[in-house]
Amino acid sequence: MTRIAIIGAGAFAQVHLDILSRLPRVELAWICDANAEVARTAAERYGAANWTTDYSDALADAAVDAVDIVTPNHLHMSIAIAAAEAGKHVICEKPLALTVEEGTRMATAAATNGVSLMAKYHQRFDPVHSVLADLVGEAPEAFRVGMSRRVSNHLGTLLDKGHWRGNPALTGGGLLFSSGSHTLDVLATVFGPVSAVTAVTRQLVADDPGKADDNATVVLEHVRGAMSTFTGCWTAKQDSNTVIDAISTDQTLRAVTDADDLVLLRITSSGTEELLRSANWFVESNRRALEALTDSIAGDAEVSYTIDDILASMSVLEAAYRSSREGHRIPVNAAPQ
Repeated sequence: MTRIAIIGAGAFAQVHLDILSRLPRVELAWICDANAEVARTAAERYGAANWTTDYSDALADAAVDAVDIVTPNHLHMSIAIAAAEAGKHVICEKPLALTVEEGTRMATAAATNGVSLMAKYHQRFDPVHSVLADLVGEAPEAFRVGMSRRVSNHLGTLLDKGHWRGNPALTGGGLLFSSGSHTLDVLATVFGPVSAVTAVTRQLVADDPGKADDNATVVLEHVRGAMSTFTGCWTAKQDSNTVIDAISTDQTLRAVTDADDLVLLRITSSGTEELLRSANWFVESNRRALEALTDSIAGDAEVSYTIDDILASMSVLEAAYRSSREGHRIPVNAAPQ
C-alpha cells in the first residue's frame, strides 16, 4: 500500500483525487489545501484519513510515502524540494516547474535525498499516442513530417483579469506553456529529440499585459531528420480539439479527438481506416498515469520516461519562447536517438 498526501485540492485535483481514491494499492493519507473548507470537504468526499491547510503536517508524517502536487505551477518547486528533503517521493502535475532551472533544482533535491521525482505527463500514457509513436518509430525514414494543432475556447478566462489562466507569474506562460507543452512533448515522443526550434507566440485577443500568449505557432527540427509544427489557439469560440498528424508520402497517421475519445486513423488515397479508439481518453490517460507512477513508487513498475526526458521537453518549451522573443531559430541540445 502506497500512502499518498495530495497537495492542492482545487478543480483539477478532483481528477487526481477521484482516481487515487479508486486505486486498490493507494491510500489517501492527507489532503492539503490552503482553503480549510476545500481540504475538509475533499477529505470527507474521498475518504482521506487527514486534512490540513499546511502541507508540512503531511510531510512530518513518517507513514506518508509520497506526495502528489496539484497546486498552481509557481508553487511546484518549493513544495517538491520540501517533500524530497522530508524523504517523500514526488509526483508533480505538469508542467514540472516554471523554468528548466527550477526543474533541475527539484531533480537535484530528489536525487540528493534518494527519492523519485516524476512529472505526470498523462498524454504519454494514452495508447493512441503510444501506438502512433511506435508506428512512426518503425519507419522513421518514411514519416518525416508532423503537423499538429490545438484549438480551445478559453476566451472568457483570458478576458477575466482575475483568472489564473495565461498569467505567467502563476503558470509560467500562456497557451504554449499550458496547452502547447503537452503537444510539443508528444511530438518529441513521436518524432524523437528536438535539435532546433523556431516559434512565434502572440497575444492577439486578450489585450492584457498581465497575461501571456493566447496564440502560438512552433516549428520543431528533430535530431533524426523529421520536421514538425504546432499551432495553438485559445481564442476560438468552439469545442476544444487536438489533431496530431504524422505524414509520409503514401499515408497520414492522425491522432484526433472525437468528443471524449481519442482516435488513431490511417488516411490513404484509398480512404480512412480507424486503427485504435481510446474511450474517455482524458480521464483514462490520467488514470493510467497515476496508476503507473504510484506502482513505480511501490517498486512494481518502471515509468517509460525519466526526469531528464521531462527537462529536455521543458528545454524545448523555453527555446520556443526565446525564439519568439529574439526573432530567430534556437538550437536545442539533444542527444541523438
